[in-house]
Amino acid sequence: MVAKVTDMSSLPDWPRKLSAQQAAVYVGLTEPTFLKLVKTGVYPEGQAVPETRRIVWDKKLIDRVEDARSGLAASAAPNYDDEEWEKWQP
Repeated sequence: MVAKVTDMSSLPDWPRKLSAQQAAVYVGLTEPTFLKLVKTGVYPEGQAVPETRRIVWDKKLIDRVEDARSGLAASAAPNYDDEEWEKWQP
């Protein structure tokens, strides 16, 4: 069973793969609001973890979405998989 972590202050850094609840906290939203924005395409769909029922969101991809939404220059963002980014660019 996977433990639910909502208080990330005890962690040295956010995990790379986030649950829906963690991803929502990461971007400052409630989980229902985050999932609504996923459905409308603001945030990317989560990825299934093979051989489990878990769905996770890539923190770095969320960071790219937030960088684009805040107006940061694309060149200032880390160089992630451009093909994956192009699918979810707001």
